[in-house]
Amino acid sequence: MANIMPRAPHLIRSVDSEDKWAGTGPVPMIFPPPAAPLRVIDGSFKNKFVFEPLGDDNSKFYIKELEFDYYVGKVDELDGKKDVVKLVQKLPGGPDKPPGAVEWILVPDGPGVYRIQYPGPGNLSWTAPITVGPEAHPVIVLEPEGSQGQLWEIVPILRD
Repeated sequence: MANIMPRAPHLIRSVDSEDKWAGTGPVPMIFPPPAAPLRVIDGSFKNKFVFEPLGDDNSKFYIKELEFDYYVGKVDELDGKKDVVKLVQKLPGGPDKPPGAVEWILVPDGPGVYRIQYPGPGNLSWTAPITVGPEAHPVIVLEPEGSQGQLWEIVPILRD
């Protein structure tokens, strides 16, 4: 996990394209912002994330989106899509980790490239769907390991 710097900002890019990133896209200007799904978006809307390690082996992490200060979790269904990767909001006065925050597993698949896997049966991994049609920014879903669109580059943001 050499390129993952715990608690430092990172970008998450789909290996399928130089300009396919994980992010929320435009979010309504309300406070608190809604707990939006993660989408495959172009570079202008990409979000920054931190990886909070769990344990000593550096394979399990909470992933936290920096702008909204929300953790990355999943919902069983959203707008007819199953197993959607989604930001989950901390509850005021609640625990540090909100209900629904996931302990994601990073499975190396080459230098700086990972599958971001859901813990549990089925080896479900973040998947950038291949879309045909009007969906410009498809939501990131969990699909069984081996589906196309599951490799992600985790890019540290270097500071001055």
